[in-house]
Amino acid sequence: MLLVCVKPKLIASVLQRERSILLKIAPFASNAGGAGAADAAVLVLAAGDAVGGDLAAVLRAPRKLDGVPHQRPLHRVPHPQGKGKRQLQESRYPGGKRPLLPFRPLYCSLLRSDPSSPVLWFEVLDGLLGSYWKAVGLAFNCTFLLFGSVIQLIACASNIYYINDRLDKRTWTYIFGACCATTVFIPSFHNYRIWSFLGLGMTTYTAWYLAIAAIVHGQADGVTHSSPTKLVLYFTGATNILYTFGGHAVTVEIMHAMWKPQKFKYIYLLATLYVFTLTLPSAAAVYWAFGDELLNHSNAFSLLPKSRWRDAAVILMLIHQFITFGFACTPLYFVWEKVIGMHDTKSMCVRAVARLPVVVPIWFLAIIFPFFGPINSAVGALLVSFTVYIIPAVAHILTYRTPAARQVHPCSVSARHFVEHLVNSPTYLQNAAEKPPYFLPSWTAMFIVDAFIVGWVLVVGFGLGGWASMTNFVRQVDTFGLFAKCYQCPKPLPSPAAGPSAQPSRH
Repeated sequence: MLLVCVKPKLIASVLQRERSILLKIAPFASNAGGAGAADAAVLVLAAGDAVGGDLAAVLRAPRKLDGVPHQRPLHRVPHPQGKGKRQLQESRYPGGKRPLLPFRPLYCSLLRSDPSSPVLWFEVLDGLLGSYWKAVGLAFNCTFLLFGSVIQLIACASNIYYINDRLDKRTWTYIFGACCATTVFIPSFHNYRIWSFLGLGMTTYTAWYLAIAAIVHGQADGVTHSSPTKLVLYFTGATNILYTFGGHAVTVEIMHAMWKPQKFKYIYLLATLYVFTLTLPSAAAVYWAFGDELLNHSNAFSLLPKSRWRDAAVILMLIHQFITFGFACTPLYFVWEKVIGMHDTKSMCVRAVARLPVVVPIWFLAIIFPFFGPINSAVGALLVSFTVYIIPAVAHILTYRTPAARQVHPCSVSARHFVEHLVNSPTYLQNAAEKPPYFLPSWTAMFIVDAFIVGWVLVVGFGLGGWASMTNFVRQVDTFGLFAKCYQCPKPLPSPAAGPSAQPSRH
């Protein structure tokens, strides 16, 4: 961390797009008083690894600042020869105490508001590319998270049915909708840290149960493994892959919950590789055992024999889906709180009541469209394609398209050298970028990769995949209808008194 006293106009220039930080700094810029009033604002600059932690971690342990070079306040003073730009000079106050007085209320304000003021995905777009990109990102991100929450609620009802089928799936949706509504009492992503770790163990057990159970079961009688016979089936599968490996579009929020977010990219890579070990073996084993039956059974639990091992896997998945529901809903809660002006409210009970209108439409949509499987494909094609792939890749190209935007990272230079560049060139820090990885020789190669991702996902994922997934979705509506009572449930056997000609009711 680096503490620098600069003029308010310079703060406005350097942080013109970092509005959330600027609003916190502004009150203290006008009330600093004393001899330092002319250069009265305290600007907190993240120098990352210089203190071994992010802003939140440093604020919680301010003594980490003690060993940082040039911690003492720096003022702009006239050039010794009376010409050129003003230079930096350390404060003459003993220990540099007086100019740091404004930092105390700033520190308290940031520390107090940190848990309830995370940086959201679309706010990053606003900071980099402006309000129009923020609006586009907000629309896609919120819609995706909305339907992602719907999918988790549908999955809860679909899974629990295979433990207790005395209630239909729609009734289970009512019950789990009420259970998932309790996530309104969870303040932020920080509170999901231990639960996400436990969820990792839950999904690991479930994935390997599916793989082992399918192998032990062996191939079903007359099993067939035909390739996609129609384009609709091929591109529906492609969009499922996009959804599976696209994540949940809450990467920025997850970084905010980390104590060392600078390690996120390495952890995310390892997490992706670990996901491969869960999804690929289980999917291959279940498909080997049941083949084309999976086309009419969106939930693999329905094909495996009932046992204590299966019940344990279902229960663990229910807990995991509850956690995932909270992950997807929390950014929606934050957005809604900011819209109605309740985000800074200290009472969690008041905020919980304010969040309830977010849960109600999710609950309602899960009851209208209980099509577990087809809705995953539709969301993957129409929303994941833009939220996870297209928009970030295009934003990366536009942000770093000019050499000026690809300045050296502040951590790679000395503190004083960095501050001198900042004062003489206010745009120095705006887009401080990391260099491309070693296997991409230049920024041009990086942009080519971005362009390929945009083109492929736009044509195959959004275009053809969107057509296929929506065609499949409409067929499900025509077959089962809206508000389906029990989607893909086994047909009830005809009553003996009704005779063999009796037709089972359609759900």
